[in-house]
Amino acid sequence: MPVKFKIKVAKIGNSLRITIPKEIAEAVDLKKGDVVEVYLDDDKIIICKTLKQNTYMVTDDHFSKHARIQNLYS
Repeated sequence: MPVKFKIKVAKIGNSLRITIPKEIAEAVDLKKGDVVEVYLDDDKIIICKTLKQNTYMVTDDHFSKHARIQNLYS
């Protein structure tokens, strides 16, 4: 069942800002520092939590430089 909140839009410099209610942030386990994706679909703004990216540095005698491996699943 969709959850609906009315949120007032604030102005910060040349940008506009909204806050995400605590109940919604907790429902999707959204925390400070997380990255979200923002989409525009006709007249709807869609905000989606992204998967965390873990980056590991790997060294090997066969490589002259460090190889970067990105794990898209945490």
